[in-house]
Amino acid sequence: MNEDSKKENGYIKSDVKILQDAALVIAILSAIGYYLAFSFEKGYRDFYGIEDISFTNIDITSIINSIYKIIPIALYIIIAYLATRFIIWLIILC
Repeated sequence: MNEDSKKENGYIKSDVKILQDAALVIAILSAIGYYLAFSFEKGYRDFYGIEDISFTNIDITSIINSIYKIIPIALYIIIAYLATRFIIWLIILC
């Protein structure tokens, strides 16, 4: 297949697809981080009996902190899943 037929507006189509996937991952991570930061702030305020919580009370540092705190948990789950799959593959292979 010709290289020019793979291009669309000067970009190779696979490069655009990779960027779309990366953008989707970043958007999902941002949404999860915002949700976790909001949940933490709401729980913190509920514990101390502060009723008023708005979306403006959550800043970028709390979102980034929540993402950094969830990454090790997600990696642990992924590694455990892959290790389990590998062990099952070894059992089936033998």
